[in-house]
Amino acid sequence: MYGFARLKSKDYNEMEVLALEVRTDYELFDDYVDVFEFVQEKLNTTLIKYSSLDKEKYEAAFSFSEDGFTIFEKYLNGIIVPYIFYNDMVPYSYETIGIREGIKIIKGKNGLHDLPVESNLSNAYIKLGKDGNFNMMRIYNSKHYIEKEIAFHPERKLDKSRKRILHIHEYDGKGNFNNRTT
Repeated sequence: MYGFARLKSKDYNEMEVLALEVRTDYELFDDYVDVFEFVQEKLNTTLIKYSSLDKEKYEAAFSFSEDGFTIFEKYLNGIIVPYIFYNDMVPYSYETIGIREGIKIIKGKNGLHDLPVESNLSNAYIKLGKDGNFNMMRIYNSKHYIEKEIAFHPERKLDKSRKRILHIHEYDGKGNFNNRTT
């Protein structure tokens, strides 16, 4: 017997509460938790990448959900085993347009214009404005979270005139993007 679960966008607020409950229940008090390791080892769940599927199964999975889904298999002894299929083949949202002082200069694709909140590949990124001048630089810590943002754009908290102003945002370095100082 199989059951399906598909996450809806309205459920994301509930996910934050659930994440806190999971951290408490499983005593995960470190700043960084390897989600893949946790799901497989602590929750005894099998993770299946879309890229590991043959063409026919990949197309079926992708047509069901572009992001991923869960199948629950129930055995005769009553044990329910979850299998999470997830899309590990998401196209890049940014393209590298140059390098300055060893730091990638990137620009968003498909209307995306901000820099990533997390970075798995670089410890910093630079974004140029439409005029080709410096707009923003984000610096990431060893756990891939943003720590500092040096920016040259309008910042209402500092200047109500909407003129560009050089400023720094400091983050907590734990992935809490909205927890910052200006």
